Amino acid sequence: MAYSAKYGVAPAVSKLVIVKFEKAPSPAALDENVLAVFNEYLKDVRREGKTLEGKNQAGRWFLFGHKGLFAALVLSEPDRKAAQIRLDLALTLASRQGH
Repeated sequence: MAYSAKYGVAPAVSKLVIVKFEKAPSPAALDENVLAVFNEYLKDVRREGKTLEGKNQAGRWFLFGHKGLFAALVLSEPDRKAAQIRLDLALTLASRQGH
């Protein structure tokens, strides 16, 4: 099951995607698959703590993280700090509420 939401005002619109898995995926496999996609489409890809992140050609941030049954992506956020806060909050709230 997945949910998405858009944030901001054009042209600074970003997206948050939250995915709930029926069964917890292998964290290593999940990271490996996301890292492969990030490396193909983004630059400056790196791991920052538990977060995978990279930037597109326009300098907008893409972040990925997971916790338990949940994974979240922040897509095309102009502010890295705002992206990290949104990602952390989404994962914390989703895992607490279980939906």
